[in-house]
Amino acid sequence: MSRMNYFLLAVFWVIIVLASLFFNVINVKKSILDNVEESSRSFFQEIQSIRYWNASHGGVYVPITDSVKPNPYLIDSLRDVVTTGGLRLTKVNPAFMTRQLSEISIRDSLITYHLTSLNPLRPDNRADAWETKALKSFRNGKKEAFELIETDSRSEFRYMAPLIVEESCLKCHAHQEYKLGDIRGGISIDIQAINYLSSAKSQISSLSIIHSAILLFGLLGIYFFSRFSMKQFSIIDEKNAELEVKIIEKEESEEAINNYAQEILLSSKMLEDRAGELNITNAKLIESEKELLELNSMKDKFFSIIAHDLKNPLASFKDITCLMAENYNEFSETERLEFIELMKDSSKQIYSLLENLLQWSRSQTGKIIFDPDQIDIKMIADSTLSLLKIHSDNKKIRLINNIEKSLYAFGVANMISTVIRNLVSNAIKFTDENGEIRLKAKPEGDFVRVSIIDDGVGMKAGDMDKLFRIDVNHSTIGTGDEKGTGLGLILCKEFVEKNGGKIWVESKRGVGSTFSFTVPLKGGEEEA
Repeated sequence: MSRMNYFLLAVFWVIIVLASLFFNVINVKKSILDNVEESSRSFFQEIQSIRYWNASHGGVYVPITDSVKPNPYLIDSLRDVVTTGGLRLTKVNPAFMTRQLSEISIRDSLITYHLTSLNPLRPDNRADAWETKALKSFRNGKKEAFELIETDSRSEFRYMAPLIVEESCLKCHAHQEYKLGDIRGGISIDIQAINYLSSAKSQISSLSIIHSAILLFGLLGIYFFSRFSMKQFSIIDEKNAELEVKIIEKEESEEAINNYAQEILLSSKMLEDRAGELNITNAKLIESEKELLELNSMKDKFFSIIAHDLKNPLASFKDITCLMAENYNEFSETERLEFIELMKDSSKQIYSLLENLLQWSRSQTGKIIFDPDQIDIKMIADSTLSLLKIHSDNKKIRLINNIEKSLYAFGVANMISTVIRNLVSNAIKFTDENGEIRLKAKPEGDFVRVSIIDDGVGMKAGDMDKLFRIDVNHSTIGTGDEKGTGLGLILCKEFVEKNGGKIWVESKRGVGSTFSFTVPLKGGEEEA
């Protein structure tokens, strides 16, 4: 796969993420508009129900007070009455009641409404420019009007639906020559948009952060995988070139055999010598071909492992973020936190895979400087355990360092620290809560033997045979549902052998596991 192909893959990834962000932003804005429109429609229907109740009773009488005066626009001989007890009452028709209720709603200022008409009885009910346009559209068959109006000083949603002339309406409006079924006006509803726009802005901000994270992880994955694969392909090309050279050498050797055949007639000893040389050359060629085939097979299996381990957490991360983006408002705060926790687990798994993959790749390409020196095993173990303490505390696992002070070995400190970190992390993963993990070290001949001992779930003999192999994908689920990357133990083996030691495991199902490795011992006592 060329660099251009990886570049096109990155561009395609950017386009996909941006398209997803654009689609989700549009959905958020549409959802806000739909919710406000539906709320306005429900509010209008509620006002209509109240007005219908009033109209069905021919209006209702209420006491005359400072806030409730007789309606000068109501033509009714029985508009004002006095009870036998002397209480003065005035009739409140649907329009007057609507105006009274709207004046109360103005105090809240979040949502206001009023009657309006192109031919109002009350001048204050005359329609403004937006309401005039809406009323004219009702005459053309439109059922309602809804729009977000934004100015320099205010943003508001405006909703309006028509009032249709019914039998009860003619008592007050017959003199205006209305007929049954005519549109005599409408109810205009204004809702402040600031809260809804703030909610939309917050959701869009969350979507931007989530998509930025997805974009970054995807590009990092493509970048590191491209560097690794290009290096591996380069190695394969070099091996193929060597094979072609050897094939040419084989052809040249076969030509030489034909020449030697002429000389066989002259000297049987020379024939035997040449035949022996040919056998050696053929054996070397066969061995080289076998090595190349094994290398190609190992490469294919390794790429399959990496692709599988990288694809699963990325797919999980993508599915969760899409689910949250599309249904954000439908989830409770607890459910959102659970989704964020799942996203955190996926990102940690991706980071762990990339970190181990980068370390392994650097070790293969020779970019890790190998400069061994005298190292303090206990100091390295203490430092590594302090970094892992938060993980062990989460599972209530005790980390015990039984390594004695001033136990020195000869190696690269960073490599040995990486080995201990990976082995202790594995032990935490496969140890139940309230378990115990111990570190021990002791001299054995010319080496220091370091052991990480846990009382976890252990493993079967068949599983132990699959460890430390690059051509086998052996990654199991921990006691806390932790997922591995499959590279940790491979990296441990690379680093231990680079330092001149070896690594192995002893385990029994249900009892626990002991991972041990050796580091050369040199000059420890003299310099202690």
